[in-house]
Amino acid sequence: MKNIIIALTSAICLLCTATAQAGIILQDKENISLQVNAFEPLGQSFIAEDQKIKFAFYYKDFNPDTPLETLRMRLLSGDGPSGIVLGSVEFSLIAAFEGFFDVDFSGITLTVGSTYTALLDVPGNSPRWGVSAHKGDVYLNGSSYELLGNLTAQDDMRFRVTPALETVPGEVPEPASIAIFALGLAGLHIGRRKTK
Repeated sequence: MKNIIIALTSAICLLCTATAQAGIILQDKENISLQVNAFEPLGQSFIAEDQKIKFAFYYKDFNPDTPLETLRMRLLSGDGPSGIVLGSVEFSLIAAFEGFFDVDFSGITLTVGSTYTALLDVPGNSPRWGVSAHKGDVYLNGSSYELLGNLTAQDDMRFRVTPALETVPGEVPEPASIAIFALGLAGLHIGRRKTK
């Protein structure tokens, strides 16, 4: 009986260290690029797989001779640009930047399984930045949005949604989770040795 209790306690310790994150949503295909200032607001809807996220579009430096103005990303509830704004972040990219740039929305708790939309625009008038997209439905759980109609509901922006790795109340922070994991392994080993 003692060995069963040790084994169960150890298994519970191991389960306590498991994270409840679904992983990265990544749409990494492109066959078109759009200048942000000309097509704003540009957006992508997605179904949340995690409560805390970072969202990124794929950026390109279209016009290096123009000013480095800030970009703004808003996170909205629902599918499309008419939802309620849950958060807004202004950010800057460095000259010649190309790639994904994560905007941290971890201050907002999303409902897993619900639809959200990330919208991008330029608060000023700079034509500096472009983003990549794909004509063709490669991410089945959402749609792209842009002002001039070059993209349709069957197209997608090049984007990623990353779980924000932060401690939420009720979760075990590092290095405590490592200690609990080690105790769980030790308990299983001791329980196994005593059984023999």
